[in-house]
Amino acid sequence: MAIAAFKAGLHVLCEKPIAGALADADRMRKAAAKAGKVLQINQSLRYHPPYVKAAQLIADGAIGELIHMRCLRASGSTPDKGWSPGATWFVSKAAQGGLLLDIGIHMLDAFRWFGGEIAQVSGITQIRTPGIDVPDNVRAQILFANGATGQLELSWTIPVGGGLFEIYGTKGTLRMGFAKEPLELIVPGPKGPRTTYPKVPQRVPNSFQSFVAAVRGKAPSPTDGDLGRAALAICLAVADSQASGRVTQPSRG
Repeated sequence: MAIAAFKAGLHVLCEKPIAGALADADRMRKAAAKAGKVLQINQSLRYHPPYVKAAQLIADGAIGELIHMRCLRASGSTPDKGWSPGATWFVSKAAQGGLLLDIGIHMLDAFRWFGGEIAQVSGITQIRTPGIDVPDNVRAQILFANGATGQLELSWTIPVGGGLFEIYGTKGTLRMGFAKEPLELIVPGPKGPRTTYPKVPQRVPNSFQSFVAAVRGKAPSPTDGDLGRAALAICLAVADSQASGRVTQPSRG
């Protein structure tokens, strides 16, 4: 559909993941470049104020050099039984569903956003829900190119659920999901750790606004096809690690 749109002279805003296979993602990127049109992938955390603020703080050196990241995203049921009743494609291998490409693609993109390029991954995936054929639990260990590490934990089978994101650096720690405020910054102090709550903007340009700006030539898309492909490559590396039992390097495109 995206390639047909480019051939028709149209710009494309595509939901994540960019595709189910890297070859398809590369075809989309090539078609966009040939047509001279915008290809934007809706990696929505890139437009979510707490994550935008966290990325800014990390880039500004608020926590020093990255040491480790940890993320937990869990819910008590698969989407077709929970927040999107009847949407069985979420749990269908034939429809390229599954937890890894539904939530994992967001969180692994955030890992890369905050920590830089990912050198290798080691993954474990499980199917615990009866009657589905795609993973509903995912664990991934991550090694960044800069030597930092990360751990991702995803589940559709934890009854109470939960969502936490921790980013540890040489000068402090950022946390999301631990307090009423969206973002915590914890730094060492003479009398022990000191916690502050960085001001998070109420709004940042959303995906649609950014797409319009890119189409009008005012600014490049923050989530272009290259970024979408990179996020997909990390997810597929996690899946490949599970299948092969080996540490895997994400494909570079």
